[in-house]
Amino acid sequence: MIRQNANEPKRKLLESHSLHFVIFLDEHAHIVGFDLEDEDSSHLFQWRRGRRPQFYGVANVGKGCHNRDEVYANGSFDVAGAVAELTARGHNIRDKVREGLIAGLNAYR
Repeated sequence: MIRQNANEPKRKLLESHSLHFVIFLDEHAHIVGFDLEDEDSSHLFQWRRGRRPQFYGVANVGKGCHNRDEVYANGSFDVAGAVAELTARGHNIRDKVREGLIAGLNAYR
């Protein structure tokens, strides 16, 4: 569901073992937000600097050409599991970036 677009240099795609991040950068290459999708694409976590983090559930509905993703605002997100994965298996992500992602996730608690 989330992807990196070639025309958006301030938007970067990062992945750990089962988490998919789209990172948003400012003109100084500082992280100003991210979207996080879990491995089965059923949950979306959104963090933006200066705003309250938000959780969304995602359900794929319809079949064939009527297939679409519906986003809904209720549910929960396994913040501790995401932090644990980044800590244990996120070493493909630079340390300062990983620390920023973990801080954004912890803002949800």
